[in-house]
Amino acid sequence: MKKWLSLGGAILTEVSATLALKAAIEAPGWYGLVVVGYIAAFGLLTICLRLGMSISVAYGAWGQAE
Repeated sequence: MKKWLSLGGAILTEVSATLALKAAIEAPGWYGLVVVGYIAAFGLLTICLRLGMSISVAYGAWGQAE
């Protein structure tokens, strides 16, 4: 269950960072959220993989969420 929660968190933070990147075109202050969001997303993905989820399942879920 923890691996699915961390994958869900990774997906949510990555989507948030991507939306912030679009907003940063007009307001550069959003770049801070972009950096924090992508670092958090990849950190949560790393946790998910260390908890035992196979990379093919994690990547498949990540790809479908975008």
